[in-house]
Amino acid sequence: MSKPKRPVATGDPWPPLPYPAGWFCLGLASELKPGTVLTRTFMGSDVVLYRTERGVVRAVEPHCPHLGAHLGSGGRIVGENIQCPFHAFEYDPDGTCVRVPDSEPLKKLSLTQWTIREVNGLLMVWYAPDGAAPYWEIPQVDPQGFHRVQLHSKHVSSHPQELYENTVDYRHFSVVHAVPLEEIAPPETDGPFLRVHTKVPIARIPGVGNIWVGQTVLIAGLGYLVAEIDFPRLGVTVRSWALFTATDVWETDIRLLACCAVAGPLKRVPRPVQALIARLLAKAVVFKIGKVLDEDNVIWKSKRYMHQPHLAQGDKAVGIYRHHVRQFYPSETTGQEVSL
Repeated sequence: MSKPKRPVATGDPWPPLPYPAGWFCLGLASELKPGTVLTRTFMGSDVVLYRTERGVVRAVEPHCPHLGAHLGSGGRIVGENIQCPFHAFEYDPDGTCVRVPDSEPLKKLSLTQWTIREVNGLLMVWYAPDGAAPYWEIPQVDPQGFHRVQLHSKHVSSHPQELYENTVDYRHFSVVHAVPLEEIAPPETDGPFLRVHTKVPIARIPGVGNIWVGQTVLIAGLGYLVAEIDFPRLGVTVRSWALFTATDVWETDIRLLACCAVAGPLKRVPRPVQALIARLLAKAVVFKIGKVLDEDNVIWKSKRYMHQPHLAQGDKAVGIYRHHVRQFYPSETTGQEVSL
C-alpha cells in the first residue's frame, strides 16, 4: 500500500487513523448494468464489481487465482459467470471456477468475494479490519414520490472520520461557511447509527431576521450519511447523501447525491415540469454541498488530527461523536479518547 503523496506537515510521522469497519459506497447501482465489469479503488487495493446477465451483483478481489490476470482489465460477463481475460477461465456468482476451455473446471480455484448490497440505489461494500461478517445494515429509505438523484463526486486527502466530524462541529459553520447552524437536540446514538438534529437559515428578512428550517441527519457507520429537509410552504422535500469511501491511507472519495419530492401546489403542474423543478433543485443542493466541502477542504488538507482535543463548552457533540465512532475499529484505537 503506497503512502499518500501529500506531505504531513503537522509533525506526525504518519496519519493516526486506520480504516474503519462498516458499509462503504463504491458506486451507484445504475452504473452497473447487466454484463458490466467495473474496477474501484477501496482501502488501498482494487475491487472488481460486476453484474451478471440476470442482474446478480458481485464484488471480488481483482486477480484471477490461475495466473493472476486482473479481471477488471478485459474481463467480461458470460451469462452468469465472469470470464478471465487471460485464459478464459470462468467463475460463477459463488466465486467457484466452473469452466476451463480445454479441460475440466478447477473447482479448487475460487475468487475472494466482498460482501455487497444494493441499498437505496447504491452499491455498498462491507469492510471489517478483522474480517468479521456484517452485523448491521444500511436503513432503507422510501423512494416514493422522489425524482431521480443528481450526483457530484470529488476526492480529498483526509479520513472519513474527520469528514463526518464536521457534521457535529457546529462552531465551524459560522466561521468557515458563514452559516449560523444551531443544534435542536443533542446527537442520539443507537448502535452504529448517529442522528443529528439541527436547524439552518434559508433566508434573511430585513427587520425580521433569519428564516430557519430543521434538518435531521443520519450517519450510519463512517461511510453513509443521509439528510432530509422539508420546505412545507414550497411543497418540497429534499433528501441528500454524503458518502465517504477511503481509497487509501488518508485518501477519500466523496459522492454527493440529492433528490427532491414535490407536493402541495407543485403537484398540480404537469409531471415533466415537476421533474424539471426537482432536478434543478437537486442539482442546486449538490452544488451547495460541494461548495461547503471545498471550503472545508482548505482546512482538511493541512489540519492535524487531534488524538485528545481540548473541547470547549459548545463542543459536546464532538465528544459524543468521538466516543460513538470507537466501535468501528477492531479495538479502542489510540486517539479516540477525548476530554469532555
